[in-house]
Amino acid sequence: WFDVALLASNATFYFTFCYWMWTDAGYPEAAPATHAMLVALFFGALFNSARGRCPGDRLLAHAYVGAGVTFLTAAVAIQLELQWVTIVWAVEGLMLAWVGLRAGEPAARRASVAVFAVALLHWLGFDARQYAFDPWALEQGRDHFVPLLNARALSCLALVSALTGAAWLYRGQAVADEGEGGV
Repeated sequence: WFDVALLASNATFYFTFCYWMWTDAGYPEAAPATHAMLVALFFGALFNSARGRCPGDRLLAHAYVGAGVTFLTAAVAIQLELQWVTIVWAVEGLMLAWVGLRAGEPAARRASVAVFAVALLHWLGFDARQYAFDPWALEQGRDHFVPLLNARALSCLALVSALTGAAWLYRGQAVADEGEGGV
C-alpha cells in the first residue's frame, strides 16, 4: 500500500505542477491534454512491465492501470467540452469493460465502473444543466430550446448505449461462465 500511496501522490503532484506551468505559460488546452495522454501511456507501460516482471504484485499493477485510466480521463476532460466529455468517457468505460472481461482483469472492470460513474455524474452535473429548458432565458430572447435533437440527448444516448453494451458484455460473460461450470 505504501508503494500505491507513493505512486498516487507523486503522479498527482507532478501532473498538477505541470498543468499549472502549461496554463500559466498561456499554452492552449491541447498542451496539457497531450501531456496527460503521455503520462497515461507511461503508466500503461509501467503496468505492462510490472505484470511481466512480478506477476505476484497485482496491487501495484492495478495501481498502474488506475493511474493510466485516470490520466486518460483527465486528458479527455481537459481537451473536450461538455457533451463530448460524457460521450468519450462512456466509450472509454465500455472499452475498459470489454478489455477487463476479455483479459480476465478485474482492475480494468473496476476502472470501467469508475469511469461510467464519472461520465454519469458529468452528464447530470453539466450536460443536463447546460442544455436544459430555461424559461427565463427564453423570455429574454437569449435561448432557443431544441426539445429532442440537442447535445444533451446525444450525450445521454451515448451514455445509455455504452452502459447497455457493458451490460450485454457482462451477460455474455455470465452465460459463458455458466456454460463452463455445467460441463
